[in-house]
Amino acid sequence: MSEDLPGSWAPVVGAPRRVGLDSLGYDALTGTVVTRDGAVAGRDYEVVGTVADWSGVDLSRSAPPVGDVYELYRELPPGAPPILDEVVAAIAAEGDYHHRARAIADYLRDSHTFDPETPGGHGYAQVDALLAAPGGQGGSGTSEQFASAFALLARAAGLPSRVAVGFAPGTERGEGEYEVRTGDAHAWGEVYFDGVGWVPYHVTPGGQDDGGADDSPENEDAPEEPEAGDLDATSEPEDEGRPSDDREGTGAGLWAAAAAGGLLAVILLVPAARLARRARRLGAGTPAERVLGAWRELRDALRMGAADVNAGATVTETVAVARALVPAAAPESLDRVARAVNSTGFGGGIDVDAPAADAVARAVRDHQRAVRRARPRFRRLTWWFDPRPLFWRNGPVRQPRGRR
Repeated sequence: MSEDLPGSWAPVVGAPRRVGLDSLGYDALTGTVVTRDGAVAGRDYEVVGTVADWSGVDLSRSAPPVGDVYELYRELPPGAPPILDEVVAAIAAEGDYHHRARAIADYLRDSHTFDPETPGGHGYAQVDALLAAPGGQGGSGTSEQFASAFALLARAAGLPSRVAVGFAPGTERGEGEYEVRTGDAHAWGEVYFDGVGWVPYHVTPGGQDDGGADDSPENEDAPEEPEAGDLDATSEPEDEGRPSDDREGTGAGLWAAAAAGGLLAVILLVPAARLARRARRLGAGTPAERVLGAWRELRDALRMGAADVNAGATVTETVAVARALVPAAAPESLDRVARAVNSTGFGGGIDVDAPAADAVARAVRDHQRAVRRARPRFRRLTWWFDPRPLFWRNGPVRQPRGRR
């Protein structure tokens, strides 16, 4: 039963085959399931799914994937910090895909520390501050930040990679029964292998993270045999560090994932699409078009922040909601946004030039970041993986009452 789980995402097991809920939306590419008739919290439902089992699979013999679709997962956004190439050159420049991915995972676990209280954020600035040159001691971060660092390092090494989010096994309540709460939300990195699919890597350091996953595997001298600790993000501590002996598809990784109450893997395509749209809204077109694009981003952020914004709200009313949602946000920044939007919508944008559009874009990014940081931990973790904003439609700019 899902309790206190915000939003419409429905936790599932592996690749879902049957979900006991009505009015569902399903993305076959990502395996994401959402309810279309309200929040999932408080609902009791049964899920049947297929969970991958890598027992006996030798990933060192897997070929790299071929096709344009995988190039998306090798791309790094512009402005990548030099530390990525420095780390890759030192530890992951040679070898097959599995050995390079494993070297990156080991580096993150061995040279950094886990801290669930680290401020959120997984952009280049946070990753640059987190990582250390091989042989040095890096910083502290959350599972989300280490998963992002892994994906970026893997891409710098030429590996098709993504960030996935879901749930760790939670707390055992009885034989074969586990209680999984929103606080068990977890993130990890995945690399694609031809003929195998997306393979998860445990990359959070410290041996015990917020999801309850154990530390790195044993038997470091046998890399040709993929180990459960490296490949299964939901395996239990006693199974981590050795391959499963079960060859009938019901190994430890399978039932542990089922016991976890749901593994929600969201490929990087959703955040990539949202970030690309934000970049287009804030940076493409005339200054007036950029201002209106920023306004749409702001309204999306307010909806993501659970703010009550009427579809017909005026600029003044919307800005008032934005201030109330994040009181600590700089009021002069929002005033600048309101002036530019009103000028664009009702004054022909005469005084809206490129520097003004740049200032509005910065203000909206800052406010979006503030809204995200103010959300509960689970919502912060899944912010960029939420596909709903891609389908939202913003109405036209409404003229404030009493103004021209």
